[in-house]
Amino acid sequence: MFKHILGAAAVAALLSVGCSSSSDSTTPATADAGKTDSGVARPDSGTTPSADSGAPAATCEAPSTTPTFETPATLPPAAAWGQNKCQDATVQGFLDACLTGANASKAACDTWKAANANCAACLLTPKNAAAVGPFLTDPTVTADDQNPPGLVNDGFLSSITACLNHFKAGCGEKYFAFSNCLGAACDTDGNCKNASDADLDTCQEDAIGGGQGVCGQVAIAALGQNGACRGVFPQDAGTAPTGELCFSKGAAGGEDTSTDAGLVAFFKRFALQFCGQ
Repeated sequence: MFKHILGAAAVAALLSVGCSSSSDSTTPATADAGKTDSGVARPDSGTTPSADSGAPAATCEAPSTTPTFETPATLPPAAAWGQNKCQDATVQGFLDACLTGANASKAACDTWKAANANCAACLLTPKNAAAVGPFLTDPTVTADDQNPPGLVNDGFLSSITACLNHFKAGCGEKYFAFSNCLGAACDTDGNCKNASDADLDTCQEDAIGGGQGVCGQVAIAALGQNGACRGVFPQDAGTAPTGELCFSKGAAGGEDTSTDAGLVAFFKRFALQFCGQ
């Protein structure tokens, strides 16, 4: 469900080094690697990645030509936050029946939706709705026990897109394209399948290449000085956290999405931003 992608601060720093004289460069960021335990990009970080001294040389390398990746269609506007349609326990019931529960199934999810119609309408919105919420469904996807709500098949990136667009229209789509480029450049390479996070970081840094790499232009379009997401994240907004709310808080914030409990905590908070009080 999640990709290991460098976060906004790390990308900003890389672009500022490579394009410091350009109007499309970023200002240096104060944080470094912005990934969560899940690997989903997050703008604030703790530390820069480092390889163990005894680790073998990295074999995961960025390609020399621009990879093929999905450029997402423009999503409808983001739905309002704080709709007060769902309570904490109701969202937990949704996760148990439809997404993360041990007994989640189409039948259980259908039963939950029937009993909680107002909350369900807020949590689950078709990808072509007038305004999209936290979990996007696809009319062409058949709901079954593997995907009880019939969600879009893009690894939760549409949900992050909708969340980022809450802060700035158009940011989500550019971030989605940037994430997909890095994913195509490194995550799908055969040598990268079992690479360490540090090796993947190196590959993605090379793919950005200070704005000159195979994913440099999409990085600039999303996070450069004039990028679509400029001002969304705290390191360049200089204010309270904004776009970082679209990403896991990681283990330190109780949202280690490599664990079942952390994944549930992240999904619940994410859903309640849109549909809670």
